[in-house]
Amino acid sequence: PFEAPGSVATAYKIVHEPAPRVGDLRLQPVLDVALAKSPADRFPSAAAFADALAPLAPDASFSAAALSVLARP
Repeated sequence: PFEAPGSVATAYKIVHEPAPRVGDLRLQPVLDVALAKSPADRFPSAAAFADALAPLAPDASFSAAALSVLARP
């Protein structure tokens, strides 16, 4: 989500700036956790990230369990 004129400038933004806002008030809290600077503040697993995204899926046929299966090794 970071835009800059070059790779060094992009890397600087990733390390030092908060992620850009997406404008979707339901999605933003999930992205805030996923893109947290500190690994301890991020989702503990891809399955946990999928569980957080599941209620926001536009197609109700997607369930948290289905998304979690896709995120597991």
